[in-house]
Amino acid sequence: MMTMVQAEDYPPLLRRSGLWFEELTDISEPTLRRTFIELSARITESAPDLAADHGDELVDQFNPGDLIDVTEFGHLLVVAVRPRTPETQESDGESAVGDLYDRINDVTADAMGGFLHGGYWEGPDDPSTDEEAGIRLTDFVSDRLRLTPGDRVLDVGCGNGKATTHMARRHGVSVTGITLSPHQVRQATDLAAATGLAGSTDFQVHDMLALPFPEASFDAAYAIEAVCHAQNRTDVFAQLARVLRPGGLLTVTDLVLLRPLEGDDHRALIDATIKNFHQGPMLLRGEYEACVRAAGLEVVEFLDISEFLRPSFRVTGRNFARFRETLEELVNESELHFMVEDLARFSDISELGYAVVTARKPGAAGGRD
Repeated sequence: MMTMVQAEDYPPLLRRSGLWFEELTDISEPTLRRTFIELSARITESAPDLAADHGDELVDQFNPGDLIDVTEFGHLLVVAVRPRTPETQESDGESAVGDLYDRINDVTADAMGGFLHGGYWEGPDDPSTDEEAGIRLTDFVSDRLRLTPGDRVLDVGCGNGKATTHMARRHGVSVTGITLSPHQVRQATDLAAATGLAGSTDFQVHDMLALPFPEASFDAAYAIEAVCHAQNRTDVFAQLARVLRPGGLLTVTDLVLLRPLEGDDHRALIDATIKNFHQGPMLLRGEYEACVRAAGLEVVEFLDISEFLRPSFRVTGRNFARFRETLEELVNESELHFMVEDLARFSDISELGYAVVTARKPGAAGGRD
């Protein structure tokens, strides 16, 4: 027997089934109406035979034509995606990173005020919401790029497009976002359309280690908590240097070590994030700047804003704990333990810094230097 489902019940029903809800469209007109009309006509033609086989009562009760004018009744086209699970993902490389974000994208956004990166907090007692702090960090990054209206900007690791669309709107620039997650591209594209920014944003599935864009395609580029997924950061910086115009600016945020780790406990926490989030090694400041310079870029600014970022570890960890049941269906035991138990403890690692690094591609800058 067919069970009727309310349209608004579909997204949570799909999520409970381990599927990502993508789209719901009512195709009742003209598809369903035509179907009812055709069925009604066929039943009328076959009424004598149906009555002989099943009785007049069945023929009287089953008349699809009666449903034509029932406006509450619809025919829905529902699109959902089955994410790859921890059991099906590859152990390393770009595929593992894309799989990870396909699985945890939505719950992470819920835990971080809609963003997929930390926030900038004025202090431990800052009453800002997660979203306000996330906007503040996005603005902190974009302010370093010296953007002017009409600039072409590359967002490396664009996530769900929340930071991308905010930057496009705030600065009047055109932003291309790349990610390894097809789910994120669909979300970001939908967000841009819903906010009237489809014409100034573009989202594509690409690997930051193999950018498909021609040389000097962008006036500026940024990567918020994305370069960490590269085993060798110089490889990423070299790709970004190639697609930046001469004089173009790049700003990235990344976790760094302010000094060598002290004690096994802190080392275990760092190892856990590298393992569970498929990241490259965490570098000291000198090592990080050397990676930037090895790619042919000039370091303009290296800021440690960890004191303003640390509250994000506690807030996000607390939110992940609230979503534990959802996470249990999406991640393996090691990932779950890190997200629910370990992440909040990062705020206590005094050796850990949060770097905002700005670099320039040498050459003519059109008067921006």
